[in-house]
Amino acid sequence: MLKTAENSDIEKIQEFYKFVADNTENMDKYGQWIYGQHPTNDMIEGFIQNKCMYFAEGDGMITASAAVTFYQNEDYHPVQWNVDAKDDEVAVIHILCINPKKQGCGLAKTIMKEIIALAKTKRMKAVRLDALCCNTPAHKLYEGLGFVRCGIQNWYASNTGYIDFYLYELVLDQYTSWEALIKSRLTAWHASCLHIFRHIAQISLDGRQPTCAQFVQSDEKSAAQSAHQI
Repeated sequence: MLKTAENSDIEKIQEFYKFVADNTENMDKYGQWIYGQHPTNDMIEGFIQNKCMYFAEGDGMITASAAVTFYQNEDYHPVQWNVDAKDDEVAVIHILCINPKKQGCGLAKTIMKEIIALAKTKRMKAVRLDALCCNTPAHKLYEGLGFVRCGIQNWYASNTGYIDFYLYELVLDQYTSWEALIKSRLTAWHASCLHIFRHIAQISLDGRQPTCAQFVQSDEKSAAQSAHQI
């Protein structure tokens, strides 16, 4: 279960990221983290002070951590995303990592799902992130969760120099907002009522006495039609 890091957690989370950078298998091939260059103490402290750092614990140690900002920076503007969103309508995942002692057991997927759920509670339109083009294990994780690769950017990083990044996006099901969802359901309900009233009016014009069975049949037919609209 992810929890928000506090200022009192700064030192232990910095130590955790250093441990991950130094001990993750194939780090030089995939993530290419060099602690002190990326990530850095200042970066982690900044995320924590801004209440953007989340971490999980278990078995007496930190098992996973990630920073999540509920806004995107200008670096993401050139990308052709699948959903049109303002900067503060997007959640962006940064420096996701799993304790080397817990890797390979599905924890990364669980943490990602928690972050996605968090973004939904914040009513974000999408979750976005970037990953080195060479980080194929990360690509597999993101794509397995439904993220779509929307572009590629060549950026400079202290630990790599200029290098290509893939840009990923997961459009959230509820991005139309609760108000739009309620409106769509009310529209369907209105159509159902209108269909019933028209049916009653037609029966009256024909000079027939409407029966309970006719009301039920009309209601069932209308409900079935409305279900396809939602």
